[in-house]
Amino acid sequence: MEGCDPGSLLRGRSQLQLLKCLGRTDASRPIASIVPVTDLELEYGLHKDRASQFFSHNEFFSVTERAVSQLGKEHIVLSAAFEGAIDSVREAQRARNKMLSVSPTGLSTFGSFSEEDPLPKSFVRCAAQVRWAIVPGLPASQRFDVNEGMVYSLQLITARRNEAPEVNDLFERLAVRMGDAASRRH
Repeated sequence: MEGCDPGSLLRGRSQLQLLKCLGRTDASRPIASIVPVTDLELEYGLHKDRASQFFSHNEFFSVTERAVSQLGKEHIVLSAAFEGAIDSVREAQRARNKMLSVSPTGLSTFGSFSEEDPLPKSFVRCAAQVRWAIVPGLPASQRFDVNEGMVYSLQLITARRNEAPEVNDLFERLAVRMGDAASRRH
């Protein structure tokens, strides 16, 4: 559209204005997204949907630099041993994207976790893959074992629970979901 500058809309106006500018009619789905990205993701060209050149071949507006640029490097092929860990990074990206995704009408796509298990199965399966990739000598049977992933997740959270109030809150919520003594008293 003439006179429509999506870059200026992203820098300070609403997604509803961007919706109109781009000629879209569906306001129930997000148009623009906030993408917090780690150095690891940029260095290895990791994207949640395996779009290995996503960061190196698209332009992004940096809220810290206030500039549009490409990010990242070309995709680096990793060894098969680390592919499970890399899949876990992609799964974290998907969850992070869902959590931050909001439609122009203000609807969030991230629901609450209400399953009976303390943590989502996909999360603990990823944790098992990370553990298998970084701990030498583990049997292949533990690579995707959700029970091993649950134990590993809890070990990591427990070890860091006093580092920040948010981590301690997560630890306490997990302890209650797993049925600690305090929860049984109520």
